[in-house]
Amino acid sequence: MTLDGSTHDLRRLAQWLREKDEIRTTAKIAVMPVQPAPGTMGATEVIELVVNIGFSSANLALAIAAWRRSRAQAPVVRIEVGERTVVIDVTDPAEVTRAIKSATADE
Repeated sequence: MTLDGSTHDLRRLAQWLREKDEIRTTAKIAVMPVQPAPGTMGATEVIELVVNIGFSSANLALAIAAWRRSRAQAPVVRIEVGERTVVIDVTDPAEVTRAIKSATADE
């Protein structure tokens, strides 16, 4: 997961996710450094989620939607699953759920 915001915003989202029991108990949440491809600008850190059995993408969607609603200017969230990337720029939980499900279909 990456943000179109600052590293501070990314770390705050990670903390927000860690505070949600329904996510913390079914996923390992870590902020990881990344190196952008040579000659490009990109994220310097990402949120990595390693999920267990019982993980619910709907709970993740609710948490992301709530976090975005709590911000005056909510950064765009990008979720990558394998080769798929979804962009979350809305705060409606149903729309966020659809986006996450499209990224995780057949995973």
